[in-house]
Amino acid sequence: MRINIYYKSIFGSTKKYANWLNQSIESDLHKFRNINKNDIDKSQIIIVLSGTYAGQMPLINFIKNNWDIVKDKTIIAIAVGAIPAEDDKNKASYDLIPDDIKDKIQFFKLPGKLLNPNKDSMKKDNLLPIIKLIKDMK
Repeated sequence: MRINIYYKSIFGSTKKYANWLNQSIESDLHKFRNINKNDIDKSQIIIVLSGTYAGQMPLINFIKNNWDIVKDKTIIAIAVGAIPAEDDKNKASYDLIPDDIKDKIQFFKLPGKLLNPNKDSMKKDNLLPIIKLIKDMK
């Protein structure tokens, strides 16, 4: 089963998760700007990661802009940010995903780097539910 991971990272947290995920599953890793229709056509699973910046998730535009070529794939969207998943601001970001797309993707929220340098919320173990989901699909 072919898997493509696409990511956009500004501060490094998302890139770190993308690399950890790529090391944990057999996949091809790409930055958002390197999308290739032939790569998409050959893959069964598309994983899209981006940070959450001022309430916006670049992964939404990535999915919307490429919907015609990814809509028939299994899509896993992963948002990375300092705001906890249950926070109202995070829920507002999730609500920006169009309902027709929301119904066809699996969405995860992972903690990014915290502003407190003594606390590290970024752990490879945060990816375990996603890795299990992917392995169960194979």
